[in-house]
Amino acid sequence: MAVIVGDDGKALWRIHGVDYDLHSFVESHPGGALAIRLGEGTECTQLFESYHVSSSPAFRVLEKHRVTDPRSTMEPMPTISAFKADLDLMVRAHFASGSGRPRSHRATWSHWLLCAFFFGAELVCWYHWMLNGSWLAAFLLPVFFWLMAVNVSHDASHFAFARRPWVNELCAFSAMPLLYEPITWYHQHVISHHTHCNEVAADVDLQHFKPLQLHAHDTKAHPHGKPGPLDWLKVMLVGVQLAVWVPLNVWGCLPESIAADYHATFQPAIQVPYGLTQHRHYRYKSLASPALNIFIILFMICAHGFRGLALLVPPYAIVSMTFLLVTQISHIQPEVQTAELQNEQNEEPDFFKRQASTSVDYGTGSWLLSLATGGLNTQALHHCIPHISACHYTELYPKFAGVCAKHGVVLNTRRSLFHAAETCGRHIWKMNPSARPSVLEHLG
Repeated sequence: MAVIVGDDGKALWRIHGVDYDLHSFVESHPGGALAIRLGEGTECTQLFESYHVSSSPAFRVLEKHRVTDPRSTMEPMPTISAFKADLDLMVRAHFASGSGRPRSHRATWSHWLLCAFFFGAELVCWYHWMLNGSWLAAFLLPVFFWLMAVNVSHDASHFAFARRPWVNELCAFSAMPLLYEPITWYHQHVISHHTHCNEVAADVDLQHFKPLQLHAHDTKAHPHGKPGPLDWLKVMLVGVQLAVWVPLNVWGCLPESIAADYHATFQPAIQVPYGLTQHRHYRYKSLASPALNIFIILFMICAHGFRGLALLVPPYAIVSMTFLLVTQISHIQPEVQTAELQNEQNEEPDFFKRQASTSVDYGTGSWLLSLATGGLNTQALHHCIPHISACHYTELYPKFAGVCAKHGVVLNTRRSLFHAAETCGRHIWKMNPSARPSVLEHLG
């Protein structure tokens, strides 16, 4: 991926075709240095607009850092779309208070306390699983770990969990060691998936079920020909891939032959945002995940022998399968992929309308389901306002649906999580006729 640089060789931020040199503003950025570095050296229009409301002072700050050279147009920044403007008004009205000071759109204190309980329960499970070899802890650990990862790490990776940037950066690591490490997750999720949802050439989420085809336009052949048993096993070990394999690969720690095989299998591949590669401490933070996983595996084998190997299976497998279930069933659906293709063909100019139309929502009125999925049962809302903590989504969704209806945006819904999983599974099965005999053969 080509890096956008100025005449002095420094990387620039490009928004709506205009280049900005924000290096002097990085340390002053209210959302933290990490957040602004995600767009460094890239065309980051959609990333910028996803995290800034139309009345944000960020627009005025940009003008102070405009690069005035022939490659940068001098046209004013395009007007915010009517749909985006109404979304911002909806959010502003929801968080308004009688005192004149708006309520925080970050996680509430009650949500913090609930997550603190999940964390305490998770620590107890870690203790009994690793030190005592408890089977009960082996099955309870992934439950509390998932609730922490999806409610804390996911929110924090969108800079929505806490007000202080360093707290968000720290909390993002709560998805380690069983699921993903955040440095590569910022590219995988915040950049690749959120700004290119369901785009075959750019959304790495379409690679999680390899060798299964997840999109009609993804016609890449499996590099090893007919998939084998280990290929299907990867569905249960996606957490290992994201937490160990990915960071080792992106930082060049794998042998060349293995790295080449990885890139042949996963196209596009997960990367590290350019702005983070320029700072060594992000590399150390990223590699902490594979190191921690290797330690856990060796400890369990040394402490519990062959029983330790068996004890490793439930936490990793359950977290991986839960991750795939909750994160994929909203996007691997026939009508949302059709909508994405229609948006491409019709060149729908409104990024936020595209975000709302390429997700399936389910159980939108259930606070309990929202907690269990970290708000991902309302993916259309989440993709439009990722900077809002998921603990607010259940209250916001009826207002969001009203804004969508006003602008002719059709929301795709299912009755329940099980209904969404059923239609997702049927869609995948329909797209993969050649894989059916292989699957049945290995199952039978």
